[in-house]
Amino acid sequence: KPHPKPPRPFNLLSLGVDPFHADMAAVDVLVVGGGGREHAIAVKLRESPKVQHIFCAPGNGGTAAEDRMTNLAISDSDVEGLVRVAQEKKVALVFVGPEAPLCAGLADACAAAGIPCFGP
Repeated sequence: KPHPKPPRPFNLLSLGVDPFHADMAAVDVLVVGGGGREHAIAVKLRESPKVQHIFCAPGNGGTAAEDRMTNLAISDSDVEGLVRVAQEKKVALVFVGPEAPLCAGLADACAAAGIPCFGP
């Protein structure tokens, strides 16, 4: 059997955000999940000069200690609450680590609200 093509790497350009546009303001991102994978994702996203702040829902002790990261007291299974907080915080992207919120319809709910969403 031939091996499947590897997934295309994620980039903000695929979301319609031009990271090379000089006057583009830095954006806030919501990372959904509370494990080590989500912590690592948040740290890598924060390295981008185009990311101003990371909100983590619910986050963990590691993300609570990081600069430019804020944990939010919201479950990663609360789809309506996650969309609401993404709108309130005016995030440019919702990045979902665990698969359960995606299975629960988070990506569809974000799309319906006009919020870009990315997950595994």
